[in-house]
Amino acid sequence: MSRTVPENGSCLRNENLHWRNTRIAPDGFTIEPLDGKFAWIVLLACCVSGMVITNTQLVLGILINDIVILYGTTVSIITLTLSISLAISSFCGPLVPMMTKTYSCRKTAMIGALFVVAGMCALYFANSAVMFLALYGISVGIGSGLCFQTYAIVLSQYFKKYFGIAMGFFLAGCGCSRMLLAPVMVYVHDEYGCRNTLIITGDRKSVV
Repeated sequence: MSRTVPENGSCLRNENLHWRNTRIAPDGFTIEPLDGKFAWIVLLACCVSGMVITNTQLVLGILINDIVILYGTTVSIITLTLSISLAISSFCGPLVPMMTKTYSCRKTAMIGALFVVAGMCALYFANSAVMFLALYGISVGIGSGLCFQTYAIVLSQYFKKYFGIAMGFFLAGCGCSRMLLAPVMVYVHDEYGCRNTLIITGDRKSVV
């Protein structure tokens, strides 16, 4: 009996069974086993991307004093912007499943990455707290939310039995990267200054 192949690479569902241990690859033809070797490669890619793309929100606070001077504002405004960015990332939760269903996980993550990179690089040219709010609070917030939550959906498509372990590794990897990213950002700031640190951070994200 023929079956319709889902275009977005989602798992096969059987009417009489739960989830099968196979998935349709993005090319629409190759059948890949869940929890297979390729799934762990996908996990590694999600970890690396999550480490670089989404963690800047949580370590940018170490530059807060220089950012206050750079944009001529107050600490309360900058911390409010950082909070807004994190809040917007969380509010993207209902939007991500709809986008992944419409555009696929890959395109959704790419859209999110573009928001993050554009926002971080544009901060180099910003000269006011309002622009910082628009670029970092909104653009980076939306991009980080799209990327981070898409990674969870991707892992659910490649893992079944070990999904909990995979998510644990993913979250642990993102957490460890925050410890590594903070001293790196301090070093870059000491060498190149606050404004150049922002654009270097955006360029690093674009490479990933």
